[in-house]
Amino acid sequence: MPRPPATPPPGLGRLDLLRAALRASAATSDAALAVQFFRARPAGAGFLTADEAQAAVADYDDNRPGWRRALLEEAACVCTQGLPVYAGMAPPLGDLDWSVLPMDVHDDRLYRLRPHRFGFLPRLAMASCLGAECLPALQRALARWIRQVETAGLAEDAYFSNLVMIHRQVAIAWAMPFLVAKAEQGDRTAAEVCLQLFRIVAADCRYLLPRLGRSVGNNHLLADRFAAWFLAACYPELVPEAGDLAAAERAWLAEFARQFQADGTNFEQSLHYHELGCELALAYVVIALRRGESPDAEALTRIGCALRFQATLATRNGSGFALGDSTDDPLLPLDAGGAGGWRILYSALFEPAFPETAATAAGAERAYWLLAALRSISLPLRLPRALEPVGNVAAFPLGGYVAFRDDDRDDCLLFRGGPAPGSAVHPGHTMSDLLSVYWTAQGRRVLEPAGTYSYAAIAPPPRGGPDSPRRYFRSPAAHNGPVLRGHDPLGVALGRFRGSEAGARVTTRWRSFEGTAIWAEGRLEEAGGLNGWRRGVLRVAGWPTLVYDRPPGLPCDAEVACHWQLAPEAVVARRAARQVTADLGGVSAYLCASEGVAAMDCASGSPSPGAGWLSRRYGELEAAPQIICRLQPEARALAFAIGLAEDDNLPKVAAEAVAEGTAVVVRHQGIDIVAVFGGFSGALPSRVLDLEFDGDALWLEFSGDHCRRIGALGLRSLACVNLDVALSAAEPLRPAAGWRQVAGYADEDGLCGLWEPPGQGQRPT
Repeated sequence: MPRPPATPPPGLGRLDLLRAALRASAATSDAALAVQFFRARPAGAGFLTADEAQAAVADYDDNRPGWRRALLEEAACVCTQGLPVYAGMAPPLGDLDWSVLPMDVHDDRLYRLRPHRFGFLPRLAMASCLGAECLPALQRALARWIRQVETAGLAEDAYFSNLVMIHRQVAIAWAMPFLVAKAEQGDRTAAEVCLQLFRIVAADCRYLLPRLGRSVGNNHLLADRFAAWFLAACYPELVPEAGDLAAAERAWLAEFARQFQADGTNFEQSLHYHELGCELALAYVVIALRRGESPDAEALTRIGCALRFQATLATRNGSGFALGDSTDDPLLPLDAGGAGGWRILYSALFEPAFPETAATAAGAERAYWLLAALRSISLPLRLPRALEPVGNVAAFPLGGYVAFRDDDRDDCLLFRGGPAPGSAVHPGHTMSDLLSVYWTAQGRRVLEPAGTYSYAAIAPPPRGGPDSPRRYFRSPAAHNGPVLRGHDPLGVALGRFRGSEAGARVTTRWRSFEGTAIWAEGRLEEAGGLNGWRRGVLRVAGWPTLVYDRPPGLPCDAEVACHWQLAPEAVVARRAARQVTADLGGVSAYLCASEGVAAMDCASGSPSPGAGWLSRRYGELEAAPQIICRLQPEARALAFAIGLAEDDNLPKVAAEAVAEGTAVVVRHQGIDIVAVFGGFSGALPSRVLDLEFDGDALWLEFSGDHCRRIGALGLRSLACVNLDVALSAAEPLRPAAGWRQVAGYADEDGLCGLWEPPGQGQRPT
């Protein structure tokens, strides 16, 4: 982060800019001038006009009783009990001493900086229009803030970075129409708050403008480019030297295109900072459309792809995956947070057929307010080409994510391979989560990312917590992939943020057969001992999900494991040597491993070595069960079966490596499932069955000795004398002897299909 300024911005109390902007006004007080100034902004400057804000509040008041109650309770808490600061609490807003803001045990400066973002402001402004008595406390807090900033030596936190000021400016812009509406109803305190906020806006504009473009070249620079356009578009009187608005817009969109890739992912490999970019893009789209300007079609398409990525990873109830660094600091703090808003916004703006989101989903309130600002705009927005619809599988190859989705069951399994070879990476906020698997079932988190906890790099550990928590939470050990003791494919970061890019990449491939099967595989490329590790996932309807690993050749004394981080509420029970279940209160899941795993240990809240920790909110630490699967020495293949436990009958798993291929056998509920990945030639494990297979994924389903189904993805050739099967992608329409293709298609990458013997139940082709 940049160094704090040596002096506060000069002249915070001067109002000459306000009077110059409204020379013809008949207002008799500075507060009335400030109200007029904000009412006269272009519509986008406040996202809503004062009249639109009143109409939205009336609808909210009448039709959103749950949200209304929560908002009023939040406003009362902030004003009478305390201001939340991450997992801690500062004094009530009206009593806040800005010079002695609380710190956590790590002396993490973000705790002091967070209140200066004014994230509390939009919610309090909206609550005031619903009758909450929160404006007196807000007025006292702003008066104290201004006094501190005007005092030499006490402005460092308020002006610590451009990003803090940009957050503050967007929060003010959203709050202003609600405060103007209150002031025009005769509320003198609201008018005085408008005056205070004008003084802050004017000072921020003068201070920000010459510094924009100097920030670190990640989300900080992205926010800089947006802010240069935002200030010039919304406050031209305050920044007459801002220059050409069109040039500022081009620079902002060029930076967005540099950081956001064509598949919608972001080069920081962090969903929180991806979300920040999406919020900046949404603010831009809303303001541009309300100004009567049509955003560039290419830029709008890339923004749509970014929103599609966020929407794809969210469940119907608003759960998501906290991958990469996260500080829980939204740019648009319009609700308590959650990923459901991305589904609603993406559907409204770009894909109306996207599956419906629960009205009570976390994040839906944010979508409600943003769409209120677009009620006069024709939606969905027109793009030069329609975005690919989100179905049962959605792949983002440049960022390295494949989502296995079952929206009807509110189920999402995410295979996080890693950034593709040749893709851009800015490593500051990345975590070493390559080849990880995460899973939400029936809207409940089962396999979960560890989170962030703190950016403090060197500090004593929290009581009972892991040693060096910053290092632990971003290490491979905290995630759901392969772990080689003493090694990090991204390199060991010594400071708060990774300063250099280690070059680790993952080649991710995937195939799907809609409604039947989804497969993805990643191959790790790095400079250390995990180079060449392959992990794949196969999900076939009605089966356990299979996760298979092909470790590279490692020394016999290498300590290697596969980690699986469960939700903190999970109660783990060992069923057998390599079978565990996790009861999550209404949802019971299992994890079963092959003999390539020597032992399955469960850790929860281990301080040293750190194991079994979660942080769902910045600054919050929870012990949570983590299954550590230690590998057998020289294990060449291993596999896991995961799924929902309906009874005590759990799968038994076996895995075998043959040449470049892997064979996995799962026995479950009287059925044997044999899956083969990659090239395979020879006898199948536990079967008197010779097989020649070339392709991505093949599965055979047996009941006793009877093979009742064959399925394949990316099949190039298959031959099995015992089953009288001969298939080839070169002749996809030629029937296999004694088999009937019930569904299938062929493309340049091979044959995907499903075959059954004659007499099986008829299926649509």
